[in-house]
Amino acid sequence: AELWSSMAHGSSMGISRGVSHILEDLQLVQPTVLFAVPTLFKKFYDGVHNAMEAAPPLRKKLMKAALSLGRERVAVNEGTR
Repeated sequence: AELWSSMAHGSSMGISRGVSHILEDLQLVQPTVLFAVPTLFKKFYDGVHNAMEAAPPLRKKLMKAALSLGRERVAVNEGTR
């Protein structure tokens, strides 16, 4: 019901050609909202983590600081900090 309601109000939908093409398809579609299985989000997490670990030291430090700041902001917004 939510899918059809969204489409009735002007949203669009993209369906990937398969796991091997998922990153290319996401770049093409540029979704605002993404409905996906947890395995896909784990794949994104692993890709970002691997890129961060392979980055030069300064970039790695900046990325870790950004992630830490994001976690801190979530904690503040949730009222746990």
